[in-house]
Amino acid sequence: MDPSPAAVTGAPASPAEAALWLRQRPEGSWQWASTRQEWAGRLLRGRAADEAPRLLPALYALCGGAHRLAARHAVAAASGEAASATEVDAQALQVDTLREHLRRLWLDGPRLMLTGPAGQGASAGPAASPGPPAPGSGEMAMTLARCPYLGNEATLDDAAHCEGRRWVEEHVFGTDPDEWLAAWRIDPATVAQRWSTYGQATASLVPWPARWLAAVRQRLGALAQPPQPLRVAADPQALRTLATQLRSQSGFALAPTIGGRPAETGCWTRLADPLAWSTATARAHPYAPLWMRHAVRLADIAHLSGPLGAHWLAQGALATGEREGLGWCEMARGLLVHWVRLGDHGAIADYRVLAPTEWNFHPQGAAARWLLEAAAAHALAGAEVPAGPSGAALLDVAQVRAFVAAYDPCVELRIEAMHPEGAARRAPPGDLAVQSGAPEAPARHA
Repeated sequence: MDPSPAAVTGAPASPAEAALWLRQRPEGSWQWASTRQEWAGRLLRGRAADEAPRLLPALYALCGGAHRLAARHAVAAASGEAASATEVDAQALQVDTLREHLRRLWLDGPRLMLTGPAGQGASAGPAASPGPPAPGSGEMAMTLARCPYLGNEATLDDAAHCEGRRWVEEHVFGTDPDEWLAAWRIDPATVAQRWSTYGQATASLVPWPARWLAAVRQRLGALAQPPQPLRVAADPQALRTLATQLRSQSGFALAPTIGGRPAETGCWTRLADPLAWSTATARAHPYAPLWMRHAVRLADIAHLSGPLGAHWLAQGALATGEREGLGWCEMARGLLVHWVRLGDHGAIADYRVLAPTEWNFHPQGAAARWLLEAAAAHALAGAEVPAGPSGAALLDVAQVRAFVAAYDPCVELRIEAMHPEGAARRAPPGDLAVQSGAPEAPARHA
């Protein structure tokens, strides 16, 4: 299933301007579009192979350590070097992923507690209530600044890990993470629900993430999407097929499929997580409720900060042809894949980055379909003359924020409606330009 021509729009002036879009056509129907582009090849073609691990973390502002690692794996495989991850690689990926989780939770999480107009239609779910207040930005910044995992070192020694573990126990869970995780493995939904109910209290002793998850549960209600997990990382033949598609199909990296179908990747698709591969029926899958896509990030923090945290995330490399290599790793938002082809003299001839966002927000994927249906069924809040069906309920902005962040906490979604007279109206930033990322971090791409 190749991306339709309408699925990808012209290149923006810079990667920082890239976004996913819900756009209303003049006749009233809605279109899913993207201004995300394949920047890696443009940057790297003709450069020395060892420049990829150095330059890509600067291009992709989020999860830079994961991009460095995937690039190094891809280049090594293309150069004919032994494809094996070291203990240092594992520790670097562990720390980088922990940092990204904690930054998104503390810097972006408060946005999910903002209220918006609540729709009453079937796709909008229950009306959003204000929920417990988020701490002030100064308090949040000070708490995060004291986290031992937020230093500059790529890896941490045992003493720093112990300090980080104590910080996670106090500020993330409010209890022993190992005990929380042991209960999660038995019944994740019950553990997350009880813990987030505890988080509905406003007392200062309640850890911030519990209050955050309580708000997310309120926003998303009973919304559920049976997971369609991406499974390629454990299958060398599937990885070779992926490399072939990246090499031969124009635009594949912007709208990837596996077996001709969209898939999704995130903390809920970890290779090491037996719950991710549950044999339960689709609707009964433990991660089917959308709010559980948020909760599983907390379990990821518990795993990564634990004694075996360096071995929780999978990574690897594979030679996929002459002077071609694939490097991959599980990172904060799912499976990251880099593919490189080297020229005769070792310079980079072609490069592709396949990010989790492109899997999770494929034009024919479950997330894009739900957002299109929600936009079509609801008027836009704040329009001088509301778009959408006559008398339609207002789109629940808070729910849309939480829905988008369930699949990717870093993606920027913009909504552009049409006035009845045909003039485009972009929703203002505080209304429907749904940005799951913190406003102070303009480069939200990966």
